[in-house]
Amino acid sequence: MKVLIIGYGSAGKQHEKALASIFPSNQLFVVTRQEHPNKVATALKDVKNIQDYHYFVIASKTNLHYEQLSHLCTLLDDKVIFCEKPLFEKSHALNIKNNQVYIGYLLRYHPLIQKLKTVLFEATSISANFYCGQYLPTWRPTQDYTSSYSASKSQGGGVLLDLSHELDLAQWLFGNVQYRQAIMGKYSNLHIDSEDILQLICKTETSTLINISLDYLSRIPKRFIIVHTQTGTHEVDLMNHTYQSIENDEASHHALQNFHIQQAFEAMHRDILNGAKQCCSFREAVGLMQTIDEIREHHYE
Repeated sequence: MKVLIIGYGSAGKQHEKALASIFPSNQLFVVTRQEHPNKVATALKDVKNIQDYHYFVIASKTNLHYEQLSHLCTLLDDKVIFCEKPLFEKSHALNIKNNQVYIGYLLRYHPLIQKLKTVLFEATSISANFYCGQYLPTWRPTQDYTSSYSASKSQGGGVLLDLSHELDLAQWLFGNVQYRQAIMGKYSNLHIDSEDILQLICKTETSTLINISLDYLSRIPKRFIIVHTQTGTHEVDLMNHTYQSIENDEASHHALQNFHIQQAFEAMHRDILNGAKQCCSFREAVGLMQTIDEIREHHYE
């Protein structure tokens, strides 16, 4: 099986590393402007014999996803295509007919998120709070934050898209989420033109209340989920990889030892290649994009 990785920024490099644990290096090929021993082209349109590849990984900037996915689906049949999250920078009409397309909402594969999902399956959830915040200038230490795609609205930056993992997790854990109110905008003095904060209030079809708070502002990086059920409270700390709960007055604490997010990348690709039991489907990602568009259209500033 031949794999084609499209884009070789930080995401492309992580996917290559994960895929190297599954495939020999002579089966991994890259589309990039950079130097690479297995480089086949500088642009996707220049790839020759594209039908010879079996698994495609779109790891480019968000604003290129639609063009590249459309290109692949026009030329290919019966292939498996992975696209980094978010699906697009905005909703686009694209009918997927003859290929399998999956979207990289990686946190579904975090062991503690999977533990939480198992717990919630048998629980009655009352409310959930999602928070993700990190100061953008320290997010990618080797890169000037003002030149990153996160800083540019036109390239798909801003917390709504950049940190949309939390929106995906809300729907994956609790079912269809209907947003009620959103406050979003650029409030800091960061030199960016994308939004740096989002406060979102939602409700599910089963009346679970959900609050999602995302920002580029926190100089103390944090990412956590707190869920209140009828019988207890559960907290997942995704920075420290811990899970603590009090269920029926019994407290428990669990910490992952030597966990690295690369393990989730590997688990995601293995799942996709073995039938995609947990990965975000194209249909789910389209629904999430529609929610994102609705938030953009009706938010308060």
